[in-house]
Amino acid sequence: MSQQPFFNLIDLLAVENDPDLLAFNCPTTDIPAWAFIRLAFIRTIIGKVFYERPIMGANFTQRGYPRKARYLIRSLWHNVTSQPKQAQVCFLTTGLGNYAELDCTRDRLASSLAEASPKQSLIFQGHGNWTWPKNFAPTNTLYNTPSKVRAHALGWCRTSKQHRDLALTVIAMAALRARTIIGFDLSDEEVNTLAAMLSHRLATYPQIVDYYYRWFLKREIRLLMLEDGCLGSNMIGVIQAARMAKVVTAEYQHGMISSGHDGYNIGDHVIAHTGFRQTLPHYMLTYGKWWNAQFNMPVAKIAVGNPHFAESLKRTYEPADKSDILILGDGFDTQSYISLANDIRNNSEIGAKRVLFRPHPIERERLQSINLPQGVEIDSNPNIYHTLSRSLFVISELSTGLFEAAAMGCKPLMWSTPKSRFALPDPPFPSFLSFNELGSILATAQNQKHSNSVQYTEFFELDWISNFTKFVEEVLEIDYRDR
Repeated sequence: MSQQPFFNLIDLLAVENDPDLLAFNCPTTDIPAWAFIRLAFIRTIIGKVFYERPIMGANFTQRGYPRKARYLIRSLWHNVTSQPKQAQVCFLTTGLGNYAELDCTRDRLASSLAEASPKQSLIFQGHGNWTWPKNFAPTNTLYNTPSKVRAHALGWCRTSKQHRDLALTVIAMAALRARTIIGFDLSDEEVNTLAAMLSHRLATYPQIVDYYYRWFLKREIRLLMLEDGCLGSNMIGVIQAARMAKVVTAEYQHGMISSGHDGYNIGDHVIAHTGFRQTLPHYMLTYGKWWNAQFNMPVAKIAVGNPHFAESLKRTYEPADKSDILILGDGFDTQSYISLANDIRNNSEIGAKRVLFRPHPIERERLQSINLPQGVEIDSNPNIYHTLSRSLFVISELSTGLFEAAAMGCKPLMWSTPKSRFALPDPPFPSFLSFNELGSILATAQNQKHSNSVQYTEFFELDWISNFTKFVEEVLEIDYRDR
């Protein structure tokens, strides 16, 4: 981590809040090239300031080429041999939300939404961590890995001097503004890496638009549900293809959104830019009303609910005595979390029955063989709601799990660090700065009523099925539910 040159997202967004930076368009379009790289640029800075390791390109589950090749071949074979039903609603997923439940694999985000009307829904699944899903549900599913590999390969082949010169100009201008406005210097290596990333995305964009435009028409898709539609990058080509094919687009919330989230909050000049607006989905479907007030992306915001949370509680939740202390990792600063867990375990005044550390999914595999301090356990339960049902306190810097914990009657505590204060400057939960402060809270609050500043129904809208069905039927003017 480097010295902190800014204290909130507003300071950082001043870097992009410049009409001149937005004046450089992707070739043959009105879309600013900045839209393809803004998140990577901003997170390069955030990673160096707030994290112990880079957060751009963070993928701790390394997969070799043979495994990726096998996944690609199976995807091709499945797409050729399966006979998916025509569907009006398509869910485009990354595959990173896949999890095992009983004898099948489900997508944490899309499966429940698609099952609201399985006859009218199709999932177009990404490769995630390159693990082939066993008995994926629902079954009306195709895989987009072959099309992604093709588009990226063509992008590398067709990256031209025009792309490289444009990319370097944009990154150099943004780097200069970062130095001037917030006093942050990007290294030459970081500038070159970001420029190479941008040039490839600019070259890949036409391939993505061409493929998806033809695919949407062939499949007769009318509504495209996106996992990360507001985050730019290669998703811009998908959204542009959908607009060309007259397909309505909507992102469904897939994690924590806050007033400090760089992916969903943008500068005033960016908001007003017509070309940038064309890169965004028409709608954003959120968990609840509280989230709608956290971001300024110029999209229509609709509070629907959290399908995975609601349906998981119906299937698996068993009320239990709450006595555990659960610490939720962030995937990056692992050692800090383990040290905190050890301090809690060694404090006799707290008297916790168990102290559990639950790794973030991106760090879970590499921590399977880690040596933990005595008395600290790894929470390996694939279902976090089983763990939450037994947890009295839930501690983290930044996690949707804090919000789910509040809804399940746990006592969430936010670890107040420069990172968490940047991302969640006005937390709806009690917070602590130091271990001494935490120890005092844990020792005295076990038998006290715990209050949050927001009612949990503001976090998670009730009756998500009715809310989602109403949305689909209104935008498509159809009877969506299978009768």
